[in-house]
Amino acid sequence: MFLNQRTFVFLSIIIVSIVGVGTAEALNYRSYVFNTYEMILFSYEDGTDWAVYRYGELRYSGKMDKGEHVLIHIPYPEPLVGAFEVAGSKKFSVLTGDAFSNFCTGYYAMDQNGRGVSGEFYTYVPQKNGSYGTQKFIVFAYEDGTEITVEYEDPNGIYSKVVKDHLLNAADYWESEELSGQYVHVTANKPVSALSCYDTGYFVPSANGSFSGTKFYTYIGKTKYAGQYVPQDLVVIAYDDDTLITIADCNVPGVTKWQGTIYAEEPHVKRFPDGLASYCSRENAPCRSSQNGYPL
Repeated sequence: MFLNQRTFVFLSIIIVSIVGVGTAEALNYRSYVFNTYEMILFSYEDGTDWAVYRYGELRYSGKMDKGEHVLIHIPYPEPLVGAFEVAGSKKFSVLTGDAFSNFCTGYYAMDQNGRGVSGEFYTYVPQKNGSYGTQKFIVFAYEDGTEITVEYEDPNGIYSKVVKDHLLNAADYWESEELSGQYVHVTANKPVSALSCYDTGYFVPSANGSFSGTKFYTYIGKTKYAGQYVPQDLVVIAYDDDTLITIADCNVPGVTKWQGTIYAEEPHVKRFPDGLASYCSRENAPCRSSQNGYPL
């Protein structure tokens, strides 16, 4: 798995997908999340009842249909951090952190099954803040012949298409810097991942949808601190001995940034001094350039 991070910041956004526990209760799907400023609940099915508890006390509840979302601000003077229980009658996902209160965020979307690579996502793109550098929303394809549709929600709650049936091949991506502060819906005929990229570290999903595997695509952006661009790190951690790692830039086919063998539990850190459009694979698989993206 890979982590793009600065050493002096913490992961500020966590996406948690609700998993069924097989109980006879009406709210059969529940999770426990650590929240800082706010949380966003996304529904993937009509008629989803939901509830949020703090220390066993019901704090918020309601109902959502497919495509709807609920933003919950934790009010002052209640402590801004703490554990919450989130429950639902059907599967849904939860985005928790400070996507609205603090612009220093970055995360991959998760679907209702807890997968970071899927055929459908609902997510949010944080508000752009020019003082911190470039912000992007990126959709990565893992197979040839992948058609993606990206929509954003207008002020009336209606999703409008940004791009429809856009064709990508494996290692290609679609990106936009025009979705700042928008709720976004992504669908595809083959599994894709969706990254809201701004700052801070985040785990990267693999091609199999989990967060460990043999093939990963991600982006390393340019981030400012005190008016200057700061180095960005890509951290690779092995789970088996004799793991061959290849880090390649898909904007420049055939160019390898680093290749080597590491052992179980051993991390390898690849630093990008100025920030690069860079993609990473543990397999020595060819990367191809995308007609829709460009190197920084």
